[in-house]
Amino acid sequence: MEGDKGDGEIMKLYYANSDQKNADVVILGLPFDKTSSFIPGSRFGPEFIRLCSENIEDYSPYQDKSLLDLKICDLEDLQFTIKDWQLETQKALSDILDIKKQFIFLG
Repeated sequence: MEGDKGDGEIMKLYYANSDQKNADVVILGLPFDKTSSFIPGSRFGPEFIRLCSENIEDYSPYQDKSLLDLKICDLEDLQFTIKDWQLETQKALSDILDIKKQFIFLG
């Protein structure tokens, strides 16, 4: 299950409105259970964070800002193999850091 809404479509944050090149913030899901020490399930974290984010207000009266005013890119979930998860994760992080963006990892 990789951010799957049930119809095979990968779920993105509804306020993600930009591509990676033009984004102020880049979001990447890291669905991973391999290092769970008790009950597995953290792989579903990115999906449920996205799902629950549909219920937050995009406008903050305290800051007088809206999420919709930010350029946000959701790269969906990182796809990796169990064997090479460390190398694949490092490469993805390196690519994001190289473009000098703020980033948020979900997982």
